[in-house]
Amino acid sequence: MGNAPRALALAAILSGLASAPSAAAMDRALRESLSTLDPETRFVQVCDLAAMDSLAKDKSHFRPEHAMVDYLGRPNQKGDTLEGKGAVFRSRGDWYRFTFTCTTSDDHYEVTSFRYKVGDKIPREEWDELNLFP
Repeated sequence: MGNAPRALALAAILSGLASAPSAAAMDRALRESLSTLDPETRFVQVCDLAAMDSLAKDKSHFRPEHAMVDYLGRPNQKGDTLEGKGAVFRSRGDWYRFTFTCTTSDDHYEVTSFRYKVGDKIPREEWDELNLFP
C-alpha cells in the first residue's frame, strides 16, 4: 500500500479516536475505523499504532508523532506476525529508523506482542530522497 493512502487511513482512525469520550468508546471507535480497512492494511495499521504506543511509553526521550512500520521496506509476514527492518518514526522533529516484530490476533484488530529496537537518526540531507517531511 502506498504511504499517502496509508497516512490518510491512519489520520482517519486517529481523528475518530480524538472524538471518543471514554476508553470503551475509544475501543469501539478504533475497531469501527479499522473495520473499514482490508485485512492487510489493518495488519500494518495496528502495528503502526503499537509502535507509537510502545515508543511513547519507552523511558527514552522519544515523543512519537508518526510511525510507519513499512516505510523503507516491506516487512516479512509469517502468519499473524510482521517483522521488519524498514520502519521509521518521527519524534521531536527528527526521523529515526527502527526494527520491529509485531504479532496480532488472527483478525488483525489487536496486537498481542510488539518488540522494537531504535536505530540511527536519519540525517536531514536524506529526508528529500526518502520523502520524509520536516
